[in-house]
Formats: sequence, C-alpha cells, structure tokens
Amino acid sequence: IIEVICPDGVRPIKFYGRPEQFQNRRGAVKFGTLAGEQSRELVLEAAVDPAVFDAGTPIAEVSLKYADSVTKSQESRTRKVVVGFTEDKGIAEKSRDADIVTVAEIYRNNEESEKALALADQGSYRECRTQLKSQIANLEKLKKEAPKSRQLAVQEEIDALSAAESQLDDANGLGSTGRKQFQSQIYTRRNSKQAVK
Repeated sequence: IIEVICPDGVRPIKFYGRPEQFQNRRGAVKFGTLAGEQSRELVLEAAVDPAVFDAGTPIAEVSLKYADSVTKSQESRTRKVVVGFTEDKGIAEKSRDADIVTVAEIYRNNEESEKALALADQGSYRECRTQLKSQIANLEKLKKEAPKSRQLAVQEEIDALSAAESQLDDANGLGSTGRKQFQSQIYTRRNSKQAVK
C-alpha cells in the first residue's frame, strides 16, 4: 500500500491513471504483488497555494507498506516529496525534470485514450479518429523534448495509438480485435501493470 498525505496548502487533485480518490488530503493506492526487479509508478497532480510555501518545502509525505516475502515481516518506508517554488519563469523552466514530465504526459495520454475508446464505443468514429490524431501529435512533440531514456516509451505510445487509428473504420469502429488490443493497453497503463520504460 502506498499512502500519500499532503500538508495544509496542498490540494491533491488526482493520481494519473488510478481510480483512487483523496479524502482530507490523504490518498492510498493498493498495488498487486510485486516481484524482484518489478517497478510501479505513481504520478500525483496537486495544486499548491504559493502563499504557504517557500523554496524546498515538502508537498507530500509518501509511505510504502509491504510484506517482505523473504523475512515474512511487515516493512514500511516513508519519504517526503519536496519541490521548490520561484516566480522566475527562466529558473522554473530550467528546473523542470524532463523525465518526470514525460512520464506524467504518458499517463495523461492514457486518460485521453480512455476518452477515445468511449467515443468509439458510442459510435462517434470521426471524433475518435480526431482524438487519436491529436494525441499522436501531442506525443510526437513530447518525444522531441523527452530524455533519450524515455523516447522509446513515447514511441510505443505513438505506435499503439497509430495502430488503433489505422484499425478504426468510419462505419464499424475499431472492430472486436482492435478494440480489445486498445482496451488492454489502456487497462495495463491505468493499473500500473506496466511501468513507463
């Protein structure tokens, strides 16, 4: 279980790709079994009241609780998430972590994919195609700005959207095979079954 607690002045909005909600600035996510060398990601969107914080102030406390299968004991780890604030746009832009921005955008893209799938399911095939093309264009731009270590992950997202778009028929939608593939990719990302590479 991962528990995220935000202090006064920080309003958690959502976890990207996760259905869990926050109550009183507290949210918990339960992941399935993790084996050695596996990883999971959790991306939080939050609004911060700038009047409350200075540079280097914690915006969340993250606790991980798990059962160690080797020692058969319950373990826990806690860390604070700290960000800096500045009114200087140049400093802010230089301080952006391109790796984190890329991962967040991939999860945001997955939410857009859910919208595209819903459009296809409603029979709004042209709107679905427009949605997919827009997502592809956004990811192409992201790929140019992404660190080399994340460019393959962005390309895989582009390829999946392109495959869905190519299978989309303006008269019949995605078809059962195309829909199943697209839905599987969305489900896998939403449930953090596949970390962004």
